[in-house]
Amino acid sequence: MIIGLTGKTCSGKDYIGSLMQEEGFYIIDSDFISHQALTKETDKVVEAFGKRILDIDGNIDRKILGSLVFSDENKLKQLEAILRNYILAECKNEISSHKGEIIVLNAPLLQRYELEPFCDLAIFVHSPFITRYFRSKKRDNLSFMEFYKRNSNQKDINLSKLRNKMRVKVFYNFSNRNKINRQVSKFCDRMKKSEGSEDGKKE
Repeated sequence: MIIGLTGKTCSGKDYIGSLMQEEGFYIIDSDFISHQALTKETDKVVEAFGKRILDIDGNIDRKILGSLVFSDENKLKQLEAILRNYILAECKNEISSHKGEIIVLNAPLLQRYELEPFCDLAIFVHSPFITRYFRSKKRDNLSFMEFYKRNSNQKDINLSKLRNKMRVKVFYNFSNRNKINRQVSKFCDRMKKSEGSEDGKKE
């Protein structure tokens, strides 16, 4: 079984992914793969955005690059086009390497990269705008306008559109970790039982 995990910036996807990993699910982290892609495609990224995105060691400074692309939708699309093929290929490789396991594909851009066909169902993490803003301020030290622009560039991370394509479970992540922990625990228990019953049928 493959479960897509998505939601807008600072909605708590990584935390939920860590809980599911503790439950024994295999996590594919598309953000980590994106960082690998930046290294693999450094020349193309520098060609597109200039040497100003490099640090003193000649590596891509993700903060500088982020400040460029998250404030400009066209630049963001340009970067995603460069990285897309590598990310898709690595996700496919990870899935193929872990057949028989319950896999969680932690992918904010699940819809934009058209990863839905790989998934049996999706988790959409819902968290209020203001809650996510304060998380971003704490984590990334973003100003309100910086967060607003980043959030505005994620209009396609949309629950209604996702529901039109596949089965979706919504997690409501506000400020109470006990509540989200219970949601994740109950969901994981159901998935394990479901997967167990399917294995029994195969036998």
